[in-house]
Amino acid sequence: MRQLVLVASLASTQAIRVAHPLQMSASSRRFVLGLNQYSHDAGAVLLSTDGEVSIAVAKERVSRRKHDAGDVASSVQHALESVGASLEDVVAVAANNHHHRVLPFEARLPWTVPLGLHPATALSPYNLLPGVPKHEVSHHLAHAWSVIAQAPFESGLIMVADGMGEARASMERGQEEGDATYAHDLQLPADPDFVELPLRREPGVGYREAETAYRFSRGGAGPELSRVFKRWVPQRSPPELCAEMTVDVASRRG
Repeated sequence: MRQLVLVASLASTQAIRVAHPLQMSASSRRFVLGLNQYSHDAGAVLLSTDGEVSIAVAKERVSRRKHDAGDVASSVQHALESVGASLEDVVAVAANNHHHRVLPFEARLPWTVPLGLHPATALSPYNLLPGVPKHEVSHHLAHAWSVIAQAPFESGLIMVADGMGEARASMERGQEEGDATYAHDLQLPADPDFVELPLRREPGVGYREAETAYRFSRGGAGPELSRVFKRWVPQRSPPELCAEMTVDVASRRG
């Protein structure tokens, strides 16, 4: 799961470089995909399980529309074709959860796309990856893993300041349901001096993560994360409405 999280996190950093530019047959290779979907700067990272082939494709590089948003069908298709692979070669997917839970949202797409709420490309197999095991990572946690993937340090603190993070209710629901496809902060250990604000949350008010501090260290079994600080802010709009507003703004920038 840690490897999947790292791939999803690299997608969330808006990576646009091609690590191994090549046109070759990849029929003997298998791949994992990291996705940043349904928000601004959508994109995909494709990494072979042997670590030899990788490519990152921002959607804007395919569409030529700056900060292009929404589904990642074009990015995934371009990435696979660039290395001579197909959908059958993808063995796992990890998606960065930006504004709302990814998997429940996708379960509604067969209903919402015909209503015109989302483009037809959202139902493309290059976006949904049917039959491939899919995991998602809450937003601040994805930011943290992207730091660990690139930091030259053995241990340190990571500060994430992003007021459009994950909704607390989504984390709590995932915790209660024991959802193994969803990695989020409430699964992490808390430092002895862990501080969470506000000290008292208003009943009936939804909250979304705004700033988070994590402590990380590298060990024999891989990187370990713990929570040091978390500030929540009231959620003024439903999560999916936030996403639609962001996608609309991104499309207008084009």
